[in-house]
Amino acid sequence: MNLNYFQYLVEVANIGSISKAAEKNFVSQPYLSGIIKKIEEEVGFLIFRRTNTGIELTEKGELFINEAKKILIGIENIKNINKKNEEGLSIGMVYSLFFTKCFLKFKKFKPTDLQDKVYEMSPIEIFKALIDNKIRLGLFSYATNKKNKYWNIAKKYHLKCWSIYENLHPHVIMSRSHPLAANDSITISDLKSNPYVVYDKSEFLIYLEMIGIRNHPDLLLVSDRGSFSDAILDNNYLGITTYFSGINEQDNKFIYIKLEDCDETIGIGYAILDNYKLSQREKDFIKFIKDR
Repeated sequence: MNLNYFQYLVEVANIGSISKAAEKNFVSQPYLSGIIKKIEEEVGFLIFRRTNTGIELTEKGELFINEAKKILIGIENIKNINKKNEEGLSIGMVYSLFFTKCFLKFKKFKPTDLQDKVYEMSPIEIFKALIDNKIRLGLFSYATNKKNKYWNIAKKYHLKCWSIYENLHPHVIMSRSHPLAANDSITISDLKSNPYVVYDKSEFLIYLEMIGIRNHPDLLLVSDRGSFSDAILDNNYLGITTYFSGINEQDNKFIYIKLEDCDETIGIGYAILDNYKLSQREKDFIKFIKDR
């Protein structure tokens, strides 16, 4: 069975349309339909059923596509055996001052001539980037009581997750000039009565819902870490983040104060493709984060 056929059928399953999958792969629709028919005859069962809105997987077809994805991932890993020790880091990181500082400190701690690539995105976007082989390692944060949700999503897409930290108490990040900067602790009420900034991503907004400030009267949604930092430093907004003394205290621009009366803790984890083997540099980076 031609390996290219597996790629075609996975594309059809992902898109839900033979014509769109054919267009994306620069082949004709009749050609792709012929491939599907040939493979269905070879395996002895229907992989797709036609519907009014397109096509969908049969029960056996879903099992077939899952196995096809595993084969394609395995082939990609085989191709990368020689490259793995020659390439720099390729990481998707959730929007986080902590992750960025860890990465920059690691670069100084473990200098290399290799080119490292880092992309900031939401946890779900990280999972999608891993599936599409746009990154090899994903670092993300999550509400601790939502951990199973993320692990189950990862499993569905042939990813594996591990926790680096769990049950971290959230801290409020603010500028040193903020009126609350001298407080020993911050309350939910303080968050509600001061301008608040958050990333415009569903996972971050869900966390606001969990701690009861989703309907904040002065809520600013931003798309990037630069806008997040500017809102805090230049306009005295508050935000929530993870806190590590070894990393955060070296930054004199911000101050971090523990959020009281909040039971919703934060976890930090990493994800890779199901059968991907971490390179030594990737292992070193994860250990570097754990040691903070």
